[in-house]
Amino acid sequence: MPHALPLLAVAAFLAALASPAAASKLVFTNNSQLIGPGLSAAVGIFDTSTKSVEMVFADGVTGLNNRYSYVSGAAVCGEFYYALYASPAMGAAGVARVALNDKKGNISYTATDGVPHALACDPTDATHQSLLVMMSQKAAPTAGDNLLTFVLYRANTFTSSMTKVAAFPSAAVAAYDGFDSIFSFTEDGGELWANFPDSYNPLPKGGDLLIMNTKTGAVRGPFNYDYGLFGGNDYTYWTHPPAAAGGGASSFVGVTGSEAESGANSFYFSQLAISGKSVTVTRGADVSDWFWTIGVPVKVCDGVGFAVRPAQHNPDDDDGSYKTQQFTAFDAATGEVKAQFNLDAIAPNTNAAAWACMA
Repeated sequence: MPHALPLLAVAAFLAALASPAAASKLVFTNNSQLIGPGLSAAVGIFDTSTKSVEMVFADGVTGLNNRYSYVSGAAVCGEFYYALYASPAMGAAGVARVALNDKKGNISYTATDGVPHALACDPTDATHQSLLVMMSQKAAPTAGDNLLTFVLYRANTFTSSMTKVAAFPSAAVAAYDGFDSIFSFTEDGGELWANFPDSYNPLPKGGDLLIMNTKTGAVRGPFNYDYGLFGGNDYTYWTHPPAAAGGGASSFVGVTGSEAESGANSFYFSQLAISGKSVTVTRGADVSDWFWTIGVPVKVCDGVGFAVRPAQHNPDDDDGSYKTQQFTAFDAATGEVKAQFNLDAIAPNTNAAAWACMA
């Protein structure tokens, strides 16, 4: 069973994670550490209420193509789990679709003309076949520039169609730091929030908030983050938007970062508020020891956030396997840690990512 996690180990993990406030189920991809015949990436469903786990694919069934990495956005829409994939070596990227109720491996791949960074269910589609996909594409070179443009698409993996909703104004996107964590959808999928730094040379600094209506493509902002009191290389790493689009709320929370020339990162769970054309920043608790996900998206389910660090190699080991992966569940409104684990201590050699909420 090359793509499954040890069931007893996962059950122990769920027992520790379970909380009345947490989402009842989480779907994830356990990326394969090796490439070869008979190996694939697993998809699993954690049930935090019953402390049980179910692997989507039956024993012996080939899982997701292990030539791709599944470490970015993911969502469950209806009976399907969607995960963004990429392979820089192959020059490939797109959306993988998995039928959660089919043990025989009902999987499809839809290539995208660009690199996808964020994913959500389309709130305008009752059939659950349409998705919202945020991706970067190369802009037409102008005056010697070779910049990226960030475009929201409405995608249907059943028809392989991509319909452009809108692009963020290029004049408002000064730089991109490579972090997918800067993109967040409202819980209802009605808005996409993006936080682009003012510069990235060589460290991210400052930044603007842009808010796109996913139905009309209308963009609000830019709202400039006021980091004047802090100085240095302060920037916005992640924001948790209000649950509903256009709710009129001006206050929200997020994690702001500060990176030193040495490469050391400091992160703060901050209170943020839109005021005119600016965003005021009030630093809160220091969360540096657990929030650094290396740009991987942070998932929020029913008010509980999940910050999962990518799997890390142990430099003292030469076998090439992953040794540590920190998983933190936290209150998305306050930043209070609810549970924290090293996944390797529970299920050895995990490389879990592409987490999605499942009702």
